[in-house]
Amino acid sequence: MVVDTRVGMAVATRCAYTWPRVARRKTEGRKGSVPWNRRTRRKGDGNGEKQANGPPRSSQQEAYDASGVYRPLPKPPKSANLLDVMPYLFRLVVSENSLRWRLAVVLMLMVVSKWTGLLVPLLFKDAVDVLGAAADDAVKQAVHILVLSGICKAVSGVANELRLVYFVPIAQAAGRRVALHTFEHILGLDTKFHLERRTGALSRIIDRGTKSVTMVFRAVIFTFLPTAVELMLVCYLLAKNLSTLAAVTTLVAFAVYVVWTAKVAGKMAILRKEVNRLDQLATGKSVDALLNFETVALFDNKKVEVVEYNKVLKRHQKVSIDSEVASSMLNGGQAVILAAGMSTVLALAAAQVRPGGMTTVGDLVMANGLLMQLWAPLQFLGWFYRELRQSLVDMEAMFDILSTEPALDEGEDVLPASSVQGGNGNGHPVGLNLEVKDVSFRYPSGRNVLGGVTVDAKPGQSIALVGPSGSGKSTLLKLMLRLYDPDEGHVYIDGVDIRTLTFSSLRSAVAVVPQDTVLFNTTIFENIEYGRPGAMREQVVQAAKAARLHESIMKMPAGYDTMVGERGLKLSGGEKQRVAIARAFLRAPRLLVCDEATSALDSATEAGILDSLKQLARGRTTVFVAHRLSTTAHCDIIYVMEKGKLVEQGTHQDLMSLEGEYYKMWMLQQAEEAAIIDDSFSEDSSWEETKASTLS
Repeated sequence: MVVDTRVGMAVATRCAYTWPRVARRKTEGRKGSVPWNRRTRRKGDGNGEKQANGPPRSSQQEAYDASGVYRPLPKPPKSANLLDVMPYLFRLVVSENSLRWRLAVVLMLMVVSKWTGLLVPLLFKDAVDVLGAAADDAVKQAVHILVLSGICKAVSGVANELRLVYFVPIAQAAGRRVALHTFEHILGLDTKFHLERRTGALSRIIDRGTKSVTMVFRAVIFTFLPTAVELMLVCYLLAKNLSTLAAVTTLVAFAVYVVWTAKVAGKMAILRKEVNRLDQLATGKSVDALLNFETVALFDNKKVEVVEYNKVLKRHQKVSIDSEVASSMLNGGQAVILAAGMSTVLALAAAQVRPGGMTTVGDLVMANGLLMQLWAPLQFLGWFYRELRQSLVDMEAMFDILSTEPALDEGEDVLPASSVQGGNGNGHPVGLNLEVKDVSFRYPSGRNVLGGVTVDAKPGQSIALVGPSGSGKSTLLKLMLRLYDPDEGHVYIDGVDIRTLTFSSLRSAVAVVPQDTVLFNTTIFENIEYGRPGAMREQVVQAAKAARLHESIMKMPAGYDTMVGERGLKLSGGEKQRVAIARAFLRAPRLLVCDEATSALDSATEAGILDSLKQLARGRTTVFVAHRLSTTAHCDIIYVMEKGKLVEQGTHQDLMSLEGEYYKMWMLQQAEEAAIIDDSFSEDSSWEETKASTLS
């Protein structure tokens, strides 16, 4: 009985082996749960020491800055529009001193670059007017002016490049913090969220959202803000040197350009959303097929997967083509607007050029230079605006996740140190007290799973949860690990309601040995070390020896540095289970949970795994969940579940003497095993007879 699906098992394992992390908490409890102001410790000393070290707890997300200091991150915006996104991104930047002064330098360099750049057309105007005056030293003056214009051009270019140098760390830091923000938040969300999401789609959302942060910053700092500054300066210079009508015409052309760009880009954003949706769907399908390639191969469903993948790709292709057509329409319209606006302003300027008049040929040259300098970034403005809209669409999916609140409220208390690392003074572990009191639970779908279940495990006791599939064993296990909260009732550890505890405090006292061990695509050493990150190599080796895995590891080419492959597929089922047991040994928990830890193994391997589990469980409070009753017969108390309720409880001998549900299950399994053995002997006899007749 696994904790649900592959993703569910991964979430359960990560939750069981997690180091302190920050989780978002709501001020009010979930419907059906006990309000926080009424949640109290039931018994025991209840002195949950406050967390003395580490990051402060806050309703906001928190993350490390570039210097490794834990700093609060701003609350993400509810919508992905530019007016909400930019304050959020700027708050990300100004929260770090090293980035704050860089941002100020970038803005200063922007003003210097634009102002010196606009001086070039003005100097060209003076050079043309000087040459037109036909003075004796006209050429000399013109040369001096043109040299000065070259210096201004160089200063503008250098300032612009320096702006890029100072900007890159800002964009990278913002992207890093947002990526960390999102990743941390996703890991802090509950099991229900992860079961409803595709892992590949989540990965794409983080990747796109991070890239979008850099894109938005670059578009605003390098395009929109400089263009706005340049537009104001150009209109001022046109009004001063030509006419107010020329400045107004420029503003009108700019406004028409922006309106056209916004209108068409809005349609493109809708197409972009659909492209993203189909892209995530295609990625999710491909990742699922690749992660489960053994199943695909065994059922010979390669064609089925390819056909389904191709359907999504075709839809993605059609929408992408529509998006490109809209992009071409946008570019064509922008070109017409720019050409019309520039021609109109130059025509107005040319009409005012008269010998001896206020407007000179130099003014016409100046107007042409100013407009060319303004229109040049406008051509990129259209592209940047499209990219900005697309980036905002990408960020919207990320903000939707960031605005998702966990279904579970994290408590603020911690277990006393004795509850996490308790011992009897002789180096032997001592279990903790586990009590499940009258818990009831139903899934959001409305299906009742548990009703008034009470389970008690004294320190050092081993208990078993048995029963048919769907009886509620797995759900009860999730409540003990606080992957869900009960609708009614309580779960206590050493007399403390687990809803008042931090997730880290609760799970630091627990180790889980699941049926389907989740391994990361890294070395065996690092997979075992995951039980206690930062453990010494000697400790990892000792844990492997205790799990009877050391000899197998040493036979591998790279020993403990052997890569286990995707999901540990390079290891056998027994070896993967022993890695899980080694993790548990390394973790040295006081509460051990074994969820169908041997159901997928053959009898010989199962016997060895059970011996290791019994050694691991010695002295610890242990919860076994199993279908094979022979693996739980040694437990101190066996709880028999059926349809979400406890129907029997007691030792193996007590339950057998009752001749109730447990007795029926035991006798049925014994009969099935006997039938398997008889079939095996029958097959062997037939083979021997066939072989003998053949030889004769």
